[in-house]
Amino acid sequence: MPALRSAASVTCTTVCSTAIANGFAHRLTLKSDGTVWGWGFNGDGELGTGDFDARLKPTPVPGLTGIKAIAAGAYHSLALASDGTVWAWGYDGDGELGNGTQNANGVPTPVKVSGLSNVVSVSGGTYHSLAVEANGSVWAWGDNSSGQLGNGVTSPTPTLTPVQVGGLSAAAQVAAGGYFSMARKTNGTVWAWGDGISGQLGNGGFTSSAAPVQVLGIGTASTIAAGDFHALGLLADGSLKAWGNNYYGQLGDGSGVDQNTPATVNLSAVTAIAGGGNHSLAVRSDGTAWNWGYDYPATPIQTQSLAATVAVATGEFPLTALQSDGSLWEWGLVSRATPEQVPGLPESIGQLHAGGFHTFYTNPAGG
Repeated sequence: MPALRSAASVTCTTVCSTAIANGFAHRLTLKSDGTVWGWGFNGDGELGTGDFDARLKPTPVPGLTGIKAIAAGAYHSLALASDGTVWAWGYDGDGELGNGTQNANGVPTPVKVSGLSNVVSVSGGTYHSLAVEANGSVWAWGDNSSGQLGNGVTSPTPTLTPVQVGGLSAAAQVAAGGYFSMARKTNGTVWAWGDGISGQLGNGGFTSSAAPVQVLGIGTASTIAAGDFHALGLLADGSLKAWGNNYYGQLGDGSGVDQNTPATVNLSAVTAIAGGGNHSLAVRSDGTAWNWGYDYPATPIQTQSLAATVAVATGEFPLTALQSDGSLWEWGLVSRATPEQVPGLPESIGQLHAGGFHTFYTNPAGG
């Protein structure tokens, strides 16, 4: 997955996770030996354990080896193997597993996504999935009811295998939101497609588009993030932009009004971002973590007791922060009004990556 602007300086002293991904109510972690482990909700088979039983502790996904990246959609999971293939499991009622089948009961074991090779990045949305191949092409599959697959059509019938996103090349990063999709090109421009009724396509309108449109006013993006119906763009100078739905103040501009072009978030020296369901997070270069939106003010507030943050992420809930000592802290649940350390995870985790419904942490020390 593409790196954030500021890499974490964490040194492994024992066993390390190389990545972790959060879905709506499940978690995945990738270990340095290339295996994938999961815990949490499993009603759709999103843990990949061959059954539908929830797990309180990390449990290995049988048969997956040589994995180098993971992603979590709302109720499905994705794994990118070292040979460039993609594997998926969990809810498949809209074809988000990409193997040509459709199963609303869920698929509790990994299946190979059809027709992809040399994949370098994956992302999971609510009911669709995205991938970037090494040649910069973007591929999408699953629900296309809002045109989020970007192939020029909108259809109530899901697409069960990957289709190429039209008119888009040189992609470096993808982010799958609720019912829309985004891509950041190598030249720093940002493109979006799918549901646009809240302005989340950022092109000056409030309409959807089944083909990519350019987000206005952004030419130096270093990373992007997608929430349910809003988007974030971190620029190379450390400034932050946000656009789309603003009902809960998730754009951070204090207006509470949906924005169809990027608005400025009143934060500087930003090094990392994350978009949640109806909330947003950011990290500043001084290690402080900031959040805004649902259950929080409509402008950024500093999260207390976190002073050495290097990255943040969230799907729906909770909110998660990675500290420079490798510890993970979560808050935002009913029982967690303030950050609490996450137990039962490898002691050192490096860099964190986030998208609309997923969270990634990668360890630059490599285990």
